[in-house]
Amino acid sequence: MTSSLRKRFPALRCRMGDWIYYVTYFRFVDVVQWIKPTEEVHANPKLSERIQRLLNKRHASEIAAYLCSEPQRFFNALVVGVYGGEPQFGPMDVTVNPNTGWEPLSEMEEVELQASVGLLQLQGTERLFAIDGQHRVAGIKKAVNESAQLADDEIAVVFVGHEKSSKGLARTRRLFTTLNKSAKRVSTADIVLLDEDNSFAITVRKLVNEFDAFREGRLVRFEGNGSAIPTANKGDITSIIALYEVAQDLYGTKPIAPFAAGKKALLTSRQDETTLGALYDVSTSFWSGIANTFPSLGRVFAGTQPAGDLRQPEVNHLLARPVGQRVVALAMHVLMARGTSLPEALAEFAGVQTNLSDEAWHHLLWDPVHGKMLTTAKNRSLAETHLLVSTGNQARSAVHQAKYDEFLAQRDADA
Repeated sequence: MTSSLRKRFPALRCRMGDWIYYVTYFRFVDVVQWIKPTEEVHANPKLSERIQRLLNKRHASEIAAYLCSEPQRFFNALVVGVYGGEPQFGPMDVTVNPNTGWEPLSEMEEVELQASVGLLQLQGTERLFAIDGQHRVAGIKKAVNESAQLADDEIAVVFVGHEKSSKGLARTRRLFTTLNKSAKRVSTADIVLLDEDNSFAITVRKLVNEFDAFREGRLVRFEGNGSAIPTANKGDITSIIALYEVAQDLYGTKPIAPFAAGKKALLTSRQDETTLGALYDVSTSFWSGIANTFPSLGRVFAGTQPAGDLRQPEVNHLLARPVGQRVVALAMHVLMARGTSLPEALAEFAGVQTNLSDEAWHHLLWDPVHGKMLTTAKNRSLAETHLLVSTGNQARSAVHQAKYDEFLAQRDADA
């Protein structure tokens, strides 16, 4: 097993779009020694930690088992980001061995060879992280730990540059999601954490980086691929995915002032800074607004009361549940679409019954028989109508009102 740190790699210099990248290979021991956790993709430690938790341990074990047991093992290339240090590419004089009997190289072929073939030299201070292939890296490391004879296996590696600036981080995150979107469906968590072409995801990352209540991941659950808060979690009031869903619910499917673009455009492209700023302002107004409107939420945001206190049988607060946060956001959007300002829309719900254990919420968002939340789209829609109607407002549409009336009739019949 080779143990010394290898710093020079035969490489091809290539270009696609505005990316200059280098293709080389790593021995598995190089993967172990060089490739580190993806901690620099986000400055926020909570976001970085969440990325690492996305690496499924079971998946890494399956990859390691495959490598250790399969003589015909093979993987496609890793895409690796490089930051720090001073990586350098040195072209080499390359020509064709005359013993091959080939025709002499043309002038163009000579130029291409001299420009493209060389050595990529690292100083040893660089840090490398997998932009595409995180599970393979985890599996390779585990396999080498279990079987030292795999250390000299080789895998193709594509190096791309990475700048430790806000623009550099964004560029790397965009490449991450671009590569993974092309290969497989990207999870919602991946999108929220990394997508630079999704304006709602950008807004959520700004919330957990800059908004006082959520800064450095405070009060926000990062684990899991769903929005709900587990019973054992007493500290968080919402989740990273709930923040993403609420941002979309406030926006709605059809834009309202000051927005012009449709929801699909925001999901698939980075909007201009004015639009991004407005999205952020709407989200912060919502979250600070519910803290100011509901005293118990205000105490949670101030750090004087645990969020878990609001998720008890006796006190089961609508806005301590991610699905409840979504319902309020949906109902607020209906009012805002009718010309009501966000603060006025929120004020409409100030006196509403917020205890989900109350009979008014039974079978809307709370299942009193099994003691659990009801989170389907149907339940959210019915709960939205309940909020609107109970505050003297009209439902989103006649269809929504009819479905709500039907629900009430059935609930009364079953009582």
